[in-house]
Amino acid sequence: MIFGGILGAVIIPLLMGQISGIAFILGMDSFKSPATGSMTMPLLALIGLMVICLIFGVQLKEAALNKS
Repeated sequence: MIFGGILGAVIIPLLMGQISGIAFILGMDSFKSPATGSMTMPLLALIGLMVICLIFGVQLKEAALNKS
């Protein structure tokens, strides 16, 4: 294994965060308005998705393991 132990526990999550950040930036760049370069509509869409996730998250039931 290339990244083992504590080194793997630190390096892998950092790389995953960097990759997801770059993917987010490229995704936002692809959805921006071609005329003005505005990213308002994609950001509003993301806010809407977060609200939907919040609504679903609040409705989740507590796991039986945590009810002790």
